[in-house]
Amino acid sequence: HWVKFPVWYGDEEKGRADELAWFAERMSARKINLVGMLDQPPKSVRELFGDQSKLPVVPVASVFVEPEVWHPAVDPVMTRLSLKVQWWQLGGDRDTSFVNFPNLEETLGAIRKDFNRFGQQLQVGIPWRSIDETPLAKRPPWSFLSHVANPPLTADEMEVYMSTEPVTSAKRWLIMEPLAKSQYSLETRTRDLVSRMLTAKMHKTDGIFIPDPFDAEHGLLTPDGAPDKMLLPWRTTAMLLSDATYAGSIRLPNGSPNEIFVRGDEAVMVVWNEEPVDEVIYLGDQVHQIDVWGGKRRPRDIEDGGFINQEIKVTRLPTFVTGVDPQIAQWRMRFQFDQDRVASVFGQEQTLSYSFTNTFDQGVGGNVTLHIPELWEASQHTAAFKLSANERHRRGFHVTLQPSVTSGEQPIRVDFQFTASRDYKFSIYRTLTVGLGDVSVELTSRLDEKGNLIIEQQLTNTTDEFVSFNCNLTTGKRRRERHQIFNRGRGTTTIQFVFPNGEELLGETMWLRVEEIDGPRILNHQIIAHE
Repeated sequence: HWVKFPVWYGDEEKGRADELAWFAERMSARKINLVGMLDQPPKSVRELFGDQSKLPVVPVASVFVEPEVWHPAVDPVMTRLSLKVQWWQLGGDRDTSFVNFPNLEETLGAIRKDFNRFGQQLQVGIPWRSIDETPLAKRPPWSFLSHVANPPLTADEMEVYMSTEPVTSAKRWLIMEPLAKSQYSLETRTRDLVSRMLTAKMHKTDGIFIPDPFDAEHGLLTPDGAPDKMLLPWRTTAMLLSDATYAGSIRLPNGSPNEIFVRGDEAVMVVWNEEPVDEVIYLGDQVHQIDVWGGKRRPRDIEDGGFINQEIKVTRLPTFVTGVDPQIAQWRMRFQFDQDRVASVFGQEQTLSYSFTNTFDQGVGGNVTLHIPELWEASQHTAAFKLSANERHRRGFHVTLQPSVTSGEQPIRVDFQFTASRDYKFSIYRTLTVGLGDVSVELTSRLDEKGNLIIEQQLTNTTDEFVSFNCNLTTGKRRRERHQIFNRGRGTTTIQFVFPNGEELLGETMWLRVEEIDGPRILNHQIIAHE
C-alpha cells in the first residue's frame, strides 16, 4: 500500500498536472500512500546547470542548494499536489547526493519549512547509502531515509549493517530489487528476495520498495506491464508480512530454520530447509500452508499419543504457515533449560532445571512431561503446575548418565497439557549437550590413495589443564583400534585410525570412546564411514 512516483513537471507539460492529480486521487481512494518523488527537475531548471544538465541524472542535492533555483520549479507542483500527497522524496531512489552533504540538517530543515507553506505538515525524506553512517539529529527534519546499496546487499550483509544502525525517530525504508534474471535461476532469485524481505522485516524496516517494477532484468513485471515470475513471491511475502511484527523463531523437530511474525491474534511462520523434510508439530487449530507462488493447502493432521500435530512439508523454497497460535509460539520461545550442557561424567547424579512462562492472559493448570534419551536416568519425568497470567515457573530435576551415552547434542522433547479457555496439548523441542565444551571431539572419514579408510579424530582442549585420554574406535567388521593422548594442553590434537581395504567399511557405523586417564570424563561419538 505504498507507491513512489515521479511528480516533477515543467510549465511545458500542460496536461501533466491534471494527470498527476487524478492519479493521486486514485491512490488515495484505494488507501495507497503515494510518495511524490522530486527526482529530475524540468528542462528549465536543468539548463541552469550548464554542462551538468547533459548528464543522465542531475544530482538532486545540487538543485536544492539555492531556494531561488528550486522554488519556481517546485512551487507549482506543491500548489497542485500538497493536499493530496503527504510524503515527498528528494531525488530518485538511487540518487544519494545528500550523503555527506554539508549542513544536511539545516538544509533539509529549511526545505521542509518551505514545503509546509502549502497548508499541512508534509513528510520529507531522502535516499541514503546503506553502507554510510546514518545521520543523527535530536529532531531530524527528514521523516524517512530510503536506504539503497550498489551492488545490493545480501541478507547476511543486511543483517550486519541493520543491526548496528542507531535508533532514530525517522522511518527506515529499504530499496530492494530481485537478482538479475539472466544470471541466476528462478529458485535462487526467489530464495534471495524472500530472504532479504524477511531480514528487513526482522529489523523493523518501515517500508520495502522495488525501485523499477518494469525492469526487464530486475523487475516484477515485464516492460509492457505483464506479470513476470518474481511478482508472486513478492506479492505473497508482502501480503502475509505487511503490518506484522517479528516475534522470533522456534525449534522444529527436524531443525528447519524459521521466523515467526505476529499480526493481531494470529502469527505467520516462514520456514525452509536445505533438504526436503517433514516437520510434524502442532502450531494451531486453523493452520494452512502457502507456497511462494500463492498456492494454499491444509496440512495433514497426524495423531501421536493423544497429541494432534500438523505435517508441514518443507523445501529449499520458503513456505508460509498461517494460522499459527501466537500464544503457543511465545510459550515455545520462552521455554528454556537453565543449563544447556551436561557434564560427560557417568554414574553420578547431576542437577538440571528448566523454566517456562504462561503466555496466556488467564490462569492455566496442567502437566509437563520430559522425554529424555534412553540412556539417561531422570527423576520427575512428569510434574503438575498452576500458573497465573504471565507467571514464570522454574523446576529442577536430576539426571544420571549411563556409560554408553553419546556425547554432543541430544534431542529433548517436552510435552505440555493444560487447560486455559480450552484444553491444549503440544510439544516443545530442545537439545542438551553432553560435554561441557572444555574438551571436544570431531570425527571425519575418507579413503586415501591406497584404499585405506582414514578416520581422523581432532580432540580440542579449551582449558589450560593438561589432559590424557585413551581413544578406542570399534566397528562390527574389524578389531578395535586404539590410540593414546598424553599430557596435552590447550589446543587441538589430531590422530588417525587407519583401516586397510577401506571400501569394505563404507556405510558402516563406527563408535569412538574417549576415556580420560585418571579422570571422570568419557566422550562417546559415532560416525558413518564414507569416502
